[in-house]
Amino acid sequence: MCDTTARLGITSILDVFMDTAALHAESLDFGPSSLTPDNLFWIVSRTKIHFNRRPEMFEDVTASTWILPAEKIRTERDYELSKGGEILAYGKSIWAVIDTSTEKVVRLEGIYPDIEFELQTCDEEPYRKVSRDFSDGKLLGEHRINASDVDMVGHMNNVAYVRAMLGLWPLDKLRTFEPTDIDLYFVSQSFEGETLRFMYREKDGYIEIGAFREDGSTKPAFLAAVKGTMS
Repeated sequence: MCDTTARLGITSILDVFMDTAALHAESLDFGPSSLTPDNLFWIVSRTKIHFNRRPEMFEDVTASTWILPAEKIRTERDYELSKGGEILAYGKSIWAVIDTSTEKVVRLEGIYPDIEFELQTCDEEPYRKVSRDFSDGKLLGEHRINASDVDMVGHMNNVAYVRAMLGLWPLDKLRTFEPTDIDLYFVSQSFEGETLRFMYREKDGYIEIGAFREDGSTKPAFLAAVKGTMS
């Protein structure tokens, strides 16, 4: 789970948050075992994470997650990675449920748990807006989607976009990369066999990234804004 710096990798932190979310959802009876028989599936449209520091290899840390009250078709889930009283990373994400037979979003009434909500969002900072127009961007590289990138319903997994994005940077850059904030937007679905072209630009202290299909569509599959230092 650690990267070349011997610390918990960025994609591994996302994996930990997703795994914790799945366990929490199961405990409240709105996880995969409850939804899959009805052709329902949770999807994430946005994720925002702030890093204070990434834990070193062999550190014992605690991952936490909680949900906020739902709107008609979307809800927020928050995350925290901590050690003792130290907050290592925290974030939030926007979720919805789709019917896998129609690929349409469904209402959360009757799906979302009826519980008492005590916790508030851990991050009041708004999601950073990223323009879909990358005509001013440069080519970072290309990634062909393979079987290990897709989720249980055949779409490219959210974390796989980030893994592909980071995999296009040279190793010497990643070894000096210290992220403080990352905003992720999962715009449209991608599938095995498709090739994504990752474009990037620097703007207002962020590296903005857009992933586009090779069919020439201007609608991205994925957008990201990463703030941090990379020498």
